[in-house]
Amino acid sequence: MQFAPVPQGFEYQLLDSSGMLLGTASEGHNHLRPAARITTGLAPPGQKVSLGLRACATSDGTCCSTLTPLDVMVVSVCQSPVAPSSTNVVLSEYVTNGEGACPSPDCATMDTCQAGEAVEITNLSNCPVTLDGYHFAYRNSNASTASYRWMNFGSADVIPPRGVYVAIRNRQYAPACAAPLGAESNGLYGLKISRLSMQGPNLCSGWFNNTGGGMSELQISPGNISAPELLTFTPSATVARVNPYHPTTGSIPSCSSVGFNAVDSCGSVASGQQPTSVLSPNQLGRLWHPCDAVVNAAPACVRD
Repeated sequence: MQFAPVPQGFEYQLLDSSGMLLGTASEGHNHLRPAARITTGLAPPGQKVSLGLRACATSDGTCCSTLTPLDVMVVSVCQSPVAPSSTNVVLSEYVTNGEGACPSPDCATMDTCQAGEAVEITNLSNCPVTLDGYHFAYRNSNASTASYRWMNFGSADVIPPRGVYVAIRNRQYAPACAAPLGAESNGLYGLKISRLSMQGPNLCSGWFNNTGGGMSELQISPGNISAPELLTFTPSATVARVNPYHPTTGSIPSCSSVGFNAVDSCGSVASGQQPTSVLSPNQLGRLWHPCDAVVNAAPACVRD
């Protein structure tokens, strides 16, 4: 449960129908999560459970508000991986730190150019989502074949239930925000981290440079790719997509940046510079809430 931060002098309490205390949110907290599972739940949409919420004075535990009843749907744990679809995953892309030069001609070794570029895939289902047999693809504003870049996913690329998968480019080289993410977890609101390792005819310079909008877009689609001509940028063939940022697409005016998120917002990151503003709320696992309930879900430089 999420709400406005608990005000000074109070705490919020979550109780079950019998009056047993399930969890407490102290001053400043904006979420409540039971310490233990309420019930095993059912498959989506879940099992209806009646709970109660009240506010109590921290100076006097007997001084509490009237219990406010609320119903929640408790979803069961699912351990069988499912394939990604347009209804169970959301794709976002952003730059956590874009500074750096490319010291190698082929941008393959010691490449710090646009260190920190990242792709995040959020799992909206209660089952693990396996990306094996799918690929991530990008093309630039001119939609030229020479700009096509892709990354094939493998058997290790599994997104935890209600969790996130983050693939980051050369995070070890970004000095200001090297994405010090928390430990990987397969549990609810879990995190899976991998390296963003693209293929294609031109891997130098910024990978997701969207200056001018045009036809620059990103997508997740079925199949493994071995050559640019095998890529198909057709909305009907994708399971997740970041649309071109161009006025004629019916989206927003074209961006002049190298970073944007999954809800059609331009970033303000100039090539070779550290980001000057937060692309919110979809950074490093924050799309699915309440990520505040997960300790160190995202580094402060992209969370605050």
